[in-house]
Amino acid sequence: MNYQLRMSCSEVMDEIFESSDDAIPLLQRLRIGFHLFFCARCTEELRRLEVLRDISQSDFFPPAPAVDEKVMEQLSAEFFQADAGDLIPDTPGGISFRSWVIIGFIILVSLATSFFGIDFIEAAYNQDASYLIPLGITVGTVLTGYGVFFVASHLKELSEHFKIH
Repeated sequence: MNYQLRMSCSEVMDEIFESSDDAIPLLQRLRIGFHLFFCARCTEELRRLEVLRDISQSDFFPPAPAVDEKVMEQLSAEFFQADAGDLIPDTPGGISFRSWVIIGFIILVSLATSFFGIDFIEAAYNQDASYLIPLGITVGTVLTGYGVFFVASHLKELSEHFKIH
């Protein structure tokens, strides 16, 4: 038997997976055809691949709706359902007031305890007093950001509680 025509099963499958029918040279197609003629396992695998290709090209699967159209329809429906005075509709399942308070305490405790292992006096002495400036900015930014989001998300509740109209 001519050893140039022989191919292993893995070589045949690699050739089939990596290239289309038009891109395979004639000699390579002959080698693959020779192997498929004598190897029932590779022939069955090729038949399965052709069935899968035919299914994917047919109308077996219905066309999927465009995601952007669905999102825009949902947003427009929510916008038109909102009251005229309230352009931003209430989000169901939002974070409750109690959860905001718990998260605030967690942030406060984590900011207070994250610096326990640092000797600030020695760090300020070795690196000048400018070491404490980024620390103060970081803590202030986190607490201010939390406060802004908290007040903005509970503006109606806070204005009713403090009787601000």
